[in-house]
Amino acid sequence: MTLGATYINGQVRRQAQLLRRLGSAVTVLALALGSLVVAAIPSSAGSSCSYPLCSSIANRSGLGVYVAHDWCGTGEQLAQNSPPCGAQLTDHWLANGDGTPSHEDWDTFRVDAGWCYKIRTWHKIGYNSYATINRIGQSTGMWVRVHNDQIAFITSQGSSSC
Repeated sequence: MTLGATYINGQVRRQAQLLRRLGSAVTVLALALGSLVVAAIPSSAGSSCSYPLCSSIANRSGLGVYVAHDWCGTGEQLAQNSPPCGAQLTDHWLANGDGTPSHEDWDTFRVDAGWCYKIRTWHKIGYNSYATINRIGQSTGMWVRVHNDQIAFITSQGSSSC
């Protein structure tokens, strides 16, 4: 006797129904996760976040970097020396090898005027992206936004070339 069209009893029918239900559940889960991938979670205007979706910054560049809590607006970069939102008190110097606390919301870092930074961004949904921000020859720094589902790693800084 073979299993297939010739032999289908109640046990096999129940397994087939279970597999159809499981397939439907997997489809719903895939659609839900897909909607998370499509849109980055925006930075919070304040200094709070819902852990583990807090934005954070790690400095692996060999030199220090300024970071700040708050981001205002919808853009990804802001060419100015003072922190976004005018929040001087949230400005923080991050030494080489340091990172911002993981349960706090750090939305931005500054690429200094006359410098070039390389950044690796780890998206907490499981992938990396890479960027080079070149401010060599510029008289103003550039604040770069870090979304709540990201960790930005500043991997190098240079003043003569990228």
